[in-house]
Amino acid sequence: MPNANKQVITAAGSAPIFSAAIRSGDKVYLAGLIGADASGKLVPGGVQAETVQALKNASERLAHAGLDLSDVISITIYVNDYANNIGPLNEVYPAQFPKDVGLPVRTAIGVAALPQNAAAEFQVIAAVRS
Repeated sequence: MPNANKQVITAAGSAPIFSAAIRSGDKVYLAGLIGADASGKLVPGGVQAETVQALKNASERLAHAGLDLSDVISITIYVNDYANNIGPLNEVYPAQFPKDVGLPVRTAIGVAALPQNAAAEFQVIAAVRS
């Protein structure tokens, strides 16, 4: 029996490696977001280009739920080669969000490896607008 409090939000034409967004109650959850393009291939340019692309992917997923990056309340970032990648990631991360709403709370965790040897993988929680 399906859970009435769980709505799967799919996006036509999405890269096959991306998981669907899930809406439950007043939150939308995204996970497994790496800096891959619509074909599923990691964008060139390292952690900064991947961060921009991953958050663009998040934005596109959120749009299917009627939301955008201003609705994000929490992000967990898994960072490959943390010592070398967290600084450059931090240089481009804030500019991806609207200036007037503040940044979401964030945790960054160093990991040994990520899919496609990505530099970072993002998990996002957004609040549904009332």
